[in-house]
Amino acid sequence: MKILKILLTSFLFVFSATVSAEGEWYVGATSGYYGLGKSDHWAGDVALSQVGFQAGRYFNDDVSIELGYSDNFSSEAFSIMSLSTLFWLGDYTSEYRPYFLIGYNSYDVDQPSFNPPNYSANQVMIGGGVGTDMGANFQLRVEGRYMVRKSVNEDDLAIQLSINRFFD
Repeated sequence: MKILKILLTSFLFVFSATVSAEGEWYVGATSGYYGLGKSDHWAGDVALSQVGFQAGRYFNDDVSIELGYSDNFSSEAFSIMSLSTLFWLGDYTSEYRPYFLIGYNSYDVDQPSFNPPNYSANQVMIGGGVGTDMGANFQLRVEGRYMVRKSVNEDDLAIQLSINRFFD
């Protein structure tokens, strides 16, 4: 419930800021693969596939900020909320444009085999990727993320694919 309140508040903030802004904003669908390192809450590594959505805004040609939410589509209950700043490199008219990101991740796990079965973690994340335009107002992105926790748990990795729709 806590993550839902944070997500709703953050989404309303990002959405209201983007509606009144002059820069481009976007919404998109995401699919990702998360590898959670060993933890004192579960045995071994945990690998999960996610699907979700994101909303963001470009402040200028080189900086965008986005809010994302994804959920697991297999048996484990695993939801992630993230807030990221993307720093775009190179010329914005290039066919493929790399970027790096820094942000904050929060996830909730509700799995009976875990100890405790309801577990939450907050992480700082860094990563990078590349984006390309797919015709009028669509963008395809692929990125990798490295997420660091403030505990004895190992760090986590993710790969994410996004398709975004831009609005002026």
